[in-house]
Amino acid sequence: MEHGPLPDLVDTTPTRETLHHLAEHVMAAEQFAANHELALGVSPGGFATGWFPGPDGHSRRIRIEGAALIRETELFAEKEKIAPPFDEAAAGLLYAWWALGAAVLATVEPHAGESVSTGILWPEHFDIALTVTGPDGRGLNLGFSPGDEFSAQPYVYAGPRQPLSREFWNAPFGAYRTYEQLAAADDPQAAAAGFLDAARAQYEQATG
Repeated sequence: MEHGPLPDLVDTTPTRETLHHLAEHVMAAEQFAANHELALGVSPGGFATGWFPGPDGHSRRIRIEGAALIRETELFAEKEKIAPPFDEAAAGLLYAWWALGAAVLATVEPHAGESVSTGILWPEHFDIALTVTGPDGRGLNLGFSPGDEFSAQPYVYAGPRQPLSREFWNAPFGAYRTYEQLAAADDPQAAAAGFLDAARAQYEQATG
């Protein structure tokens, strides 16, 4: 799926923290209690758990779409409005960012001898990420963060399991490009994919 321009950058921190709390302490917590899985995924207009067994015998999932938290089964859906602090423009930006990340990570293919994990929206760190693992067991994490203590704005990153000090690696955890840098590109999806391709090439050069 091709993505158009990213929304203009706004302050997402309060909304991100609200969504993070729901993702980790409501959605993932209920899913884990049912099936011991913590993986979330991107869904239209937000993100969701997978389907998991409910106490009534019906499969269920919890998802966030727009400004609503939705609990649904095959038979019904219950919606509740997300409590503040919550800003719909900030949430829309984050949903667009994760959707972009899912689209880019879906194109990551293993090189010779490598394996590539499934892209997951992790409730703890709240980034959508995967790992490329080489035949020697060394790996490179690739992901899209919604922002954190390191950067208030979202960013795409490449994080090698072993620290690298060459010029390309411009962060304590590896290398990154900000939301603003990608939003300024003619094609943000191509720019993000190009950055991750460059990170893989730099990593292979440094460790090969």
